[in-house]
Amino acid sequence: GQVIRISLQRYGNRKVTIYGVYGPWDRRGRPKFWEGFHARCDRAQSEHILIIGDLNCYSNRRLDCARGLHDDPLEGTTEEFVALQENYGMIDAWRIRNPTKRRYTWFGPNEVASRIDTCLVSPPLDSRVLRCEMLVKPVFTTDHCPVQV
Repeated sequence: GQVIRISLQRYGNRKVTIYGVYGPWDRRGRPKFWEGFHARCDRAQSEHILIIGDLNCYSNRRLDCARGLHDDPLEGTTEEFVALQENYGMIDAWRIRNPTKRRYTWFGPNEVASRIDTCLVSPPLDSRVLRCEMLVKPVFTTDHCPVQV
């Protein structure tokens, strides 16, 4: 996995921290990656946080996955996603606005799809999000759909 962090001074003197994340899909690398990510977030000491990207995890298997896989490489990621929300009070900007909607950002073979590209925001920033949408089909040369915030 990879992370890029951008810190900005905004909203008066308040710091806004943006994390661009590519989370690992491999089960073996996930625990170490997310442990390191949580340590980075703890050190950021920012009230306004945005975590966006291909987290390779989802919050609700029933709503966020189109078809089950016999050996789902993302199985168990619900806990990692929930930990981000609980540890930092993060809000899933798309899900909070679409509580029962089924849309997907990644499309694999045999009609497998899931919503693994996500935007999480801290509560002070959520009130400033005007909309959070995803394009319906992958664009360019990727198998993912962009998330727009």
